[in-house]
Amino acid sequence: MELKEIEEPTVPGTSELSKNKYFCNICGKSFPSRYNVKRHEKNKHGVTEIEEPSVSEHDFDSFSSFEAWKLDIEKSTKSFFRKYTKDVVNADGSVACYYKCHRSGVFVSRGKGKRHLKINGNNKIDGYCLAKIKVVKNEDKCRITFTETHVGHSCDLGHLFLSKEDRYTLATKMASNIPFDVILDCVRTSMSDEGLERMHLLTRKDLHNIKKSFHLSSSAIKDDNDYISVNMWDRVYDRLIVLNKGKVSRKLVELRNRHKKSLACNFTISPSNDGKYVVTSSDERELYVVYENKENCECRLKCDECKKCIQTYVCSCMDSIIRWNM
Repeated sequence: MELKEIEEPTVPGTSELSKNKYFCNICGKSFPSRYNVKRHEKNKHGVTEIEEPSVSEHDFDSFSSFEAWKLDIEKSTKSFFRKYTKDVVNADGSVACYYKCHRSGVFVSRGKGKRHLKINGNNKIDGYCLAKIKVVKNEDKCRITFTETHVGHSCDLGHLFLSKEDRYTLATKMASNIPFDVILDCVRTSMSDEGLERMHLLTRKDLHNIKKSFHLSSSAIKDDNDYISVNMWDRVYDRLIVLNKGKVSRKLVELRNRHKKSLACNFTISPSNDGKYVVTSSDERELYVVYENKENCECRLKCDECKKCIQTYVCSCMDSIIRWNM
């Protein structure tokens, strides 16, 4: 028995576009659910291959192993899967999360329509792509259900984003004051016979966006949000007016606590030029530069283990600049 398409009545005062958010990739007609889209494509356009997409299941010992597998799949298929729901706790205590193809969905402009779209267009296909990943985490293990069939678009590099690892690598180079032209030349010369990757399509605009996201543009701007930036500068001035004169014992305790904390840190540190080091913040959102203070110091308060004082090394973070400038 052939399923017939049911035309739902339109509610007066509501537009079809606002009520139906799923679109046919062929004719552009909108529907209230994904199931109706697949049924419409089968009955009206004769598309039958999407009824049996390629689905596979995989087991991983940890969530980090799944992320590494996901990164390899995205590189090999030239696609990207974006997490679009919060973690859902099931009745048995397991946690489920869902990823979908980043090109699935309807484009919603955040501007006022004063500029034209880019030549490549937007990433959304104004339709529904079947490719998705369901992850169920139970304690330390993960079981995933992977639907790898893409519908409604081709997998190309022009609509991909730079990976998190590539962005961090580029941010490390920019934190070392390497010029943009040198970075772009190094990327161009890194092409091999293995194939073209998203990194090889790097542009100067990408570098500016990375520099802005890692807050490498200006030391005076603490955050993109003006309210947060002003509050952070208020904290700076509050620390500046704190008097610590004559409190050698307190400084000694702080020095020892700081040394113990540094030994326990497991932050990613990358060597840079001129004896500098690039350190990732704990939330991996910012990069700090640590360098040795070349000025002669007559401080007698030094650590017994490493024979270093507070002023030996300087960091570009706010705590180092303010708290230890006594």
